[in-house]
Amino acid sequence: MAGKLNFLTAGTNLPLADGNVKTSKMVLIEKIEEYEKFKDLFSMDLEVLERIKVSLKDKGFDEKQGGLHVWKKEGHLFLIDGYTRLRACKEVGITMVPISEHCFESEEEAYKYAISLQVNRRNLDSANLLKNVSFLLGTDFIQNYQGSKAELIGDTLGVCKRTAQRYMSVVKNASDEEKELIDDGQISSYKVYKDHHKKEGNTSLKVDDLTDSLEDDSGNPAPILIRERKKSSKSKYEEEQEKRDAKKVAENRAYIKDLVRSCVTFILGKVEEGFSSNEIEQDEEVKQLLENPFDFRFRKETNND
Repeated sequence: MAGKLNFLTAGTNLPLADGNVKTSKMVLIEKIEEYEKFKDLFSMDLEVLERIKVSLKDKGFDEKQGGLHVWKKEGHLFLIDGYTRLRACKEVGITMVPISEHCFESEEEAYKYAISLQVNRRNLDSANLLKNVSFLLGTDFIQNYQGSKAELIGDTLGVCKRTAQRYMSVVKNASDEEKELIDDGQISSYKVYKDHHKKEGNTSLKVDDLTDSLEDDSGNPAPILIRERKKSSKSKYEEEQEKRDAKKVAENRAYIKDLVRSCVTFILGKVEEGFSSNEIEQDEEVKQLLENPFDFRFRKETNND
């Protein structure tokens, strides 16, 4: 079996080049060039842009964030990470910025480094996942991989294999119009995926659909439907097993409903307290929730029990 390339979780064995990075070099902002493929892979959050602009006006460039990551190639300084900060700097009139300079051997190597920065910093939303799955499917390191391509893509983007398979299906089957709607946030990739599966006649319920429902980022978890089965010549054991499975689905659905309610209450409370979206994402309870949603309970709720 071919060895699995996981450049996000391999620790000290990480087969991910940093391009011989050289840090803390100041350059004129006009020297930095946009690289269209990297620029378009990640959507820009306009609220984050405005917060960065305010911070730049008050405190200048935040050195804790490090320099803008650029790829030094044939005399050019191509930006691979930091497009929001670059735009903010331009809009507030900053002319000199620090850069982290890399010398990657290929576009794919530069991409691997850029995506590792993004995945470590945030969870990619539906539109960004779709863009990156589409990009990865066209790369040699995915096409030439002898193992599960879905598993490798999932490891690369920080999602499970099943989610990667779903996005691969959307890339393959969705129309250009549907992809544009996903990019604009008007429809979720989960809905597009389910719609296409219905057209193919695959409407059977699976317990794993609970996971897909949780990962749907359209604003509400997708409904979990329990369909009544027609009578058949099943054994008593099979019938009892079906009842147990249905009960498990119902219990999981109740848990999801309670979890969503708790999450909304928790996040609204943080917003009222003045926390930013980035600060909320870095909250330890939120991190634990994302790592293991099915075993999670908010401490505040536990204390009230």
